[in-house]
Amino acid sequence: MSIQSKESMNRIFGIDFGLSKVGISISDPNKFISFPLKVIRYNKIDELLDEITTLSKNNNVNTIVLGYPLSMNFEKNDMTKRIDMFKDNLEKLGFKVFLQDERLSSESAKRIMIDEKVENFLKAPLESISFGEISKSKIKDEIFIFWGDEAVGKLKKGKSIYKPIADALNSEYISSENKLLISAKLQKWLDNELDNTIYPLNKNLDENINS
Repeated sequence: MSIQSKESMNRIFGIDFGLSKVGISISDPNKFISFPLKVIRYNKIDELLDEITTLSKNNNVNTIVLGYPLSMNFEKNDMTKRIDMFKDNLEKLGFKVFLQDERLSSESAKRIMIDEKVENFLKAPLESISFGEISKSKIKDEIFIFWGDEAVGKLKKGKSIYKPIADALNSEYISSENKLLISAKLQKWLDNELDNTIYPLNKNLDENINS
């Protein structure tokens, strides 16, 4: 049984693999925080895989961060070999799996989550971007750009009122390269919005004034 990868499946499972039980945690929708979800006890690996597949469908997950207990001298051991086989099984089911060196800090785990999120954003259609509930904003307020319910950028003053700039929000976990890619996509969306909405209105206004 395999799963279908969907952009709407945007949470992440963290799995602590054991020979008779595994601990599973799940990220929040924004992939910033993880929470304990379930401990699965199993006798056969197929039982474990079926349980994880069911949990993934119920919780909108297709990405897994799998703990990888390398020795302190960076050498593999019996457990990492078993985890390599487990990772292969998960990938055959359609999951995207990242190995996380368990000696790494939670900061590294956050970066993995953010990189996955950026990848999903860059693949998302332009129609998924919007100004949110802009009618509730005041003129003096900053204007934010949303992807779904999450603010991912904001407007900055451009060369003229008709040429604003879309800029990605800053985050210590987003690389400068990814920030440029996010800003470029936001600008493409903004330019489309201006071409389809603002510029025609301005043209009609000019024609009415001159008529």
